[in-house]
Amino acid sequence: MLRKTVFWVFTSFSAVCVYWQIILAFRKYEVGRVALIKSVAGRAEYVGAKTSSSGHEAVHNVSLPSASASHKSPSWELAMNGTSTSYAHSLSCTQEDIERWSGTIVLVTTNAGFLDVTENMLESVKRARACPSITIIAEDELSYQILTKRMKSQRGLHVQRSDLGATESKSLMFDSPQYTQFVRRRPHYVLSLLEKGRDVLFVDSDTFWFKDPFEDLQGNFDIAMHNEKDNVAAFCDGFAYYRRTNNTLRFVREWVRLLNSHTWLPDQRIMNQMISEKRVPGLKIKTLNETNYPDGRKYFHWVGWREKHNDTTVLHLTFVKGHDAKVKKLKEFGWWLI
Repeated sequence: MLRKTVFWVFTSFSAVCVYWQIILAFRKYEVGRVALIKSVAGRAEYVGAKTSSSGHEAVHNVSLPSASASHKSPSWELAMNGTSTSYAHSLSCTQEDIERWSGTIVLVTTNAGFLDVTENMLESVKRARACPSITIIAEDELSYQILTKRMKSQRGLHVQRSDLGATESKSLMFDSPQYTQFVRRRPHYVLSLLEKGRDVLFVDSDTFWFKDPFEDLQGNFDIAMHNEKDNVAAFCDGFAYYRRTNNTLRFVREWVRLLNSHTWLPDQRIMNQMISEKRVPGLKIKTLNETNYPDGRKYFHWVGWREKHNDTTVLHLTFVKGHDAKVKKLKEFGWWLI
């Protein structure tokens, strides 16, 4: 009798232990399942297929997040498939992709003070699947050392030191004497590539790419730029496409000559004066559509403009002055990618 009692107690105790093990295992399963659901939901919100605020269906599978519905653009759609492996694969460019626009160099200049903004721009180019050949002129040694490491992860990216000597590594305030001297170097670099037989798309580091712009940069013209004003030459050379034509070569050579003889004037002011004075007769300038290539003043500061012009290809963060203000704006809109 005692033996049966002991056996019954032992069996009951074992059954209770098994029961609680099952309960604990089930609870762990539920916690893990809920966490997984939240994780997947978060990823879906981040990279899931969405319909833009304008009501247009997304062109590709996935869209990146934006700070609010009013910040969304139907062009902010990426070719991703929902998993980290396919996501990384969708962002990679093949050599064939790069060679599609092999006659054109995307030219960027930067220093360490704007390096994070530059890398954010490069990441937007990658996610837009534009796949251009990009040459970055590193204006200081620190940015050169850091950007050469990025070449391993972004096909088509080339980095070289400036042939005009190193500059300061700090971020430069817009319109300061140091900033003016920094940007005055750009026409020299553009001319160097034009004379080597390449078309040049010069891009400021404070641009953000939503779509591939190269289809818009075809046609019968010499230079393509955004004009910040109507009926007057107020072109911005921070996103400018230079086709290697005789007119373009004459224009840029004269531009560089005038910069060398007027050492205090900004490059853009001289450029617009040349256009106003028709220094190169017959020069054909293509004005880029402001809906697709807006400046920061219209996009950020004109009430209601952004909602009516929501098909952005490349946004230039002009009129957002200073490194920190640009970073803040990019983060505010969900466009900080690094």
